[in-house]
Amino acid sequence: MWGTHVRSHACTALALLAVSLGAVARAAPADDPHKVADLPVEGSITNPDWISKPTADQLSNVFPIAAQALNISGRAEINCAVNAQGDAVDCTVVEETPLGQGFGRAALKLTPFFKMKPQMIDGVPMGGARVNIPIRFQLANASAGPTAPSPTIASPSPVAVDFARRIVAASGDTPAVPAQMAGWIASVQRLSEAQTTDPENARRLRAALDAVQSSLAQAQPEFRDARAHAIAHMFDEAELAQIAAFFESPAGRAWAARLQAVDALEAQETFGVIQAARAAAQERYCESGHCASSTPTPSTPR
Repeated sequence: MWGTHVRSHACTALALLAVSLGAVARAAPADDPHKVADLPVEGSITNPDWISKPTADQLSNVFPIAAQALNISGRAEINCAVNAQGDAVDCTVVEETPLGQGFGRAALKLTPFFKMKPQMIDGVPMGGARVNIPIRFQLANASAGPTAPSPTIASPSPVAVDFARRIVAASGDTPAVPAQMAGWIASVQRLSEAQTTDPENARRLRAALDAVQSSLAQAQPEFRDARAHAIAHMFDEAELAQIAAFFESPAGRAWAARLQAVDALEAQETFGVIQAARAAAQERYCESGHCASSTPTPSTPR
């Protein structure tokens, strides 16, 4: 593949906003399946004193995979009883939005991580009061794009962009972002197969990933054009003309056609070098005595 792929952090880095922990008593219609029954005011906690609450990593672990794949944020509110130890128990979903994306189910998975100071009556901790806990699920930098180029960098000329487009077309170069997105989609699918036991969740995730792939396929011309502009920024017109001429020549086309095979053969040829380097590093490391409990590597007979 011509050029070096850059890493795309926007598709893989996941961070979540903190839990919103304002607690209020909420009365809800009994015929709404996403609401709980009316709560007596005297049995509600309106100003909880939290000892612990879910971390960003714990939120990340339960974030619905399909919503994550399509960059969908959400919100859920759960209602829990608080026992005498301060644990949130007997929790139900009060409401969730958007519906059908699994945010209510994800919020319930967080209940073991909530702990508050229990109410005290005559110095004795009491359980049984209920508390509403709203939780917001949002991907960090969901709407933020990459840093804009410095205004001091001049835009490439139309001639340079045309040469760069010829290079991309003749070299068979694959834009970095779609290639990395394809790898990300595959990794998400493997993760879901390991974590998802609900057939409906699996179907929803598959639909989300199919939508991502379809959108990427439709955007291929834009990706190729973006790569051409990036190339045009890096070389002047004379260099671009020479590069384009090479890739449009018989030798250049042969190079582009066989580059994947070259990469595979290179990996095969360098495997032994990598193994030898690892063995040498292990030997130097073990000389310091850190490998005393490990099984010695048999020496090669001389």
